Parts: sequence; structure tokens; C-alpha cells
Amino acid sequence: MALAAFLGLAGMPWLELRAALPVFALVIAAATFGFAFVFPLLIGPVVIHRRFRQDKLLRQAAEISWNEEAYEVNQPGTHNRFAWTDYSKWREGRHTFLFFRSDYSYQVLPKRVLTQEQIDDISKILSRG
Repeated sequence: MALAAFLGLAGMPWLELRAALPVFALVIAAATFGFAFVFPLLIGPVVIHRRFRQDKLLRQAAEISWNEEAYEVNQPGTHNRFAWTDYSKWREGRHTFLFFRSDYSYQVLPKRVLTQEQIDDISKILSRG
């Protein structure tokens, strides 16, 4: 009782407050949902822009090639060759190919740099995998 008096809870109109509890719970749930799911959508573009600005390799021109076994990327000072089997999954969108080595490590290949024959060739190789 002393704690309730100290916190000022002794004179609270609990019956009236109990009626507002469901509304309060909905407001808290909506705020939690909003923060958990909307905040990452708002901050995501900022993080992506910052990473792109910091990573000079992403902004350098790349020469790409591929065959039935592997995908290769050559840039000044670096050469990468990845067997198609090294990719855990891939996705083809309207404008890009995404090659995933893990959930957080991926390579982007924009379709705008490819001819239709090259797009068809990569799609054919990936669909076999």
C-alpha cells in the first residue's frame, strides 16, 4: 500500500481506466508494429546510399563474362570467378539479376548492360542449376 501511495496509484479511478485498456493496448501494438516494420523501410535507402558512397569498388566499371561453369567479374585491381554452384540462390527481376552467395552477400547484374541474347543465355544457365 505504501508503494501505491508513493507512486500516486491509490486514488486512481481503476474502473474507468479499465474501459480504456483495449484502446490503449491497440495504440501500443500499432506503435510497436510501426516501429518494427516501417522504420527499416525508411532507414533502408539511407543505409544503401551510404554503403554505395563508401565502397569505391561498387562505382568502378566492371567487365563481366560467364560460361557454363562460372561467372567472372574483372575490375581494376581485382578478379573474381564464382562457380554457378557457389551461389545459394538467384533471382531474375525486370531490370536485374541477383546472385546470392548467402542471404547478405549478393551480386547485382543490371540487365541494361546486356543484350537480349546475353539475358537469355544467363537465364538458361541459371535455370539448369
